[in-house]
Amino acid sequence: SETLAGLTVGDLFKQFVHFYARSFDWQKEAVSIRSGKRAAPDLTLPLHILLHDDGVTSEVGPSVEDPFEIGRNLAEGMTPATLKRLHEEFARAEGLISHSEETGDLSLAELLEPWAPPEREEAAEEAQQDTGSSVSFSLPKASHGRLRRLVGALYIASAEGRVRRDAAPGAADSFRSTGWA
Repeated sequence: SETLAGLTVGDLFKQFVHFYARSFDWQKEAVSIRSGKRAAPDLTLPLHILLHDDGVTSEVGPSVEDPFEIGRNLAEGMTPATLKRLHEEFARAEGLISHSEETGDLSLAELLEPWAPPEREEAAEEAQQDTGSSVSFSLPKASHGRLRRLVGALYIASAEGRVRRDAAPGAADSFRSTGWA
């Protein structure tokens, strides 16, 4: 098992992205801070079945255990489209990180750029061209808490449960040292 001593926050983030983009089996494994190890979903965690638009095709959705409400799957609201988007975002982040290792150029703002559906992006570009002002989009307020908990659970459970919550002091300085700030 690899030690985390001496790794920067940037290095941990790279491992986090790589793990969920390439190593984690979203259909057979659960994200669980409580267990702190790679494993199938606990029997108390309900499986979430994703039904595709054709009404026939289905697949097992992600299992993300709520650390505060055991037995609740934080990914219960995912659809085939949002699961695809999740995979695309991890692939995009991994690509940006990989490219930055070659060029030495990646900003945190670029990496964390908010996503908008293609039709909204087109509308925003048209509005900007017409008015010269920018248009931004955000998630509905109701989804912010659930999204933060989902991302937090993914982050804390990354690196096979080895990331500790108390490892945050000085994190901003470590992250800045990667050149991503």
